Amino acid sequence: MFHKVKWQKIETEEAAEKYDIGEASNGSIELDDLGDAPEHFLVHKGNLTLAGNHSYGETLKEDPDGIVVCVVDGDLTFEGNFKFWSADVYHVLLVTGSLTCERLTTTWDGQIFVGKDLNVKDTLVTDLTDAGHLIVKGALKAETWIECAGRGAIELGKKPKCRYVTASDEEDDERPKAIAAAKVLLPAFFEDGELNAEKLTKAAYAGKPLFR
Repeated sequence: MFHKVKWQKIETEEAAEKYDIGEASNGSIELDDLGDAPEHFLVHKGNLTLAGNHSYGETLKEDPDGIVVCVVDGDLTFEGNFKFWSADVYHVLLVTGSLTCERLTTTWDGQIFVGKDLNVKDTLVTDLTDAGHLIVKGALKAETWIECAGRGAIELGKKPKCRYVTASDEEDDERPKAIAAAKVLLPAFFEDGELNAEKLTKAAYAGKPLFR
């Protein structure tokens, strides 16, 4: 999970009432929709700042077959890059305040819910399945947003003002004018003309160059 964070374990029955997944997701899902509910939520009360890069999902030490719900009751700030990866299990990160980082990659079935703003100082990369969520009640503030798949439930409180790069042909009036990924991303991220999202997300998290 996040290095050296002291989580408070709160029984799910109590925590789910205060940190309501249905409300956080704008009614898109409920906790029960994600699978067997955990016995407890992991909660950090107050603002949390973490140095360096952090990943969530790959290194969880809880039951690997059950969902883990982490809540930061306040602002969450990474002084580095943040990667959220979750496949075939719907781990949850719920931040009641704002989430801030240098780069953010969220992929596959990850569930991120932000109560205020999402501040990405460099690049946001989204590569979600249909089950994945990125719900931001406030504004997305980023230099560039790269959307790989055009899938998942991505809802933003305000239309973002950022460079929007996509490999999807779908248009969305709630998003900025799209720039074709093939025009601006490095050729190394393409195979037979198709964007290799796994290569791209790994490079983004590692802080490597992404653009021509």
